[in-house]
Amino acid sequence: MLTHTEPPGYRRTTHRASKLDSFLPVMKEILAADKKTHRKQGHTAQRIFERLWDEHGHTGGLTVVRNAVREIRQRSS
Repeated sequence: MLTHTEPPGYRRTTHRASKLDSFLPVMKEILAADKKTHRKQGHTAQRIFERLWDEHGHTGGLTVVRNAVREIRQRSS
């Protein structure tokens, strides 16, 4: 009646790449350039998202960009 005597368990799929992965070098470049300017002149995560959307064709979401910006800033501090 049953094909398995025990449940087969979870089958993990391979890790899927993020839409943001190809834009990480651009984000790092923007944030590196911000270190050379006054603090108030730097980009916010919102502005980086807008630049990625307008200039580079990013179609992902704002929250993903915010999280990535936070990680990049924490690592570079």
